[in-house]
Amino acid sequence: MDADQIREGFSQRWNRLRGCSISRVLYYELEYEGSQPGWALAGPLFDTVDFGVEVQLTSSVSLNVMWGWELVQYGLAIGDGPPDFRPAALYARHDVSTQSRWRQLLGREIEATRLLWRVSDLEPERGSYLQTAELAVAGGRHAYMSAAE
Repeated sequence: MDADQIREGFSQRWNRLRGCSISRVLYYELEYEGSQPGWALAGPLFDTVDFGVEVQLTSSVSLNVMWGWELVQYGLAIGDGPPDFRPAALYARHDVSTQSRWRQLLGREIEATRLLWRVSDLEPERGSYLQTAELAVAGGRHAYMSAAE
């Protein structure tokens, strides 16, 4: 699959969220020792995860937004269903549906989706990669999943 086909696949998957509602959100990160998961340590303005986010919809469909390397190193990738990690024992899965900022988005219709693309400063010859995935729900709330390294 070439880069344009990969970009189109990401766009098609993300745009399928329109008209749906979020029922559950899971974060995937390294299995940390201690009492507090890593995602909660970033402070009050945002959450941070090692690997990605799974968005489950009320229709029982889910998508994942993970670190991806299909286009450039440290970009985002959008896949169908839950992520498939091997070996699974190294990763922690946290249901953050009611703990993080996602609580305010649950059950609301997704009215708009948007993907923001960027040309890598380190690998400009590879073209644009997925920097940020945004969704907007009824009531004016937004969620942004962004690659930041």
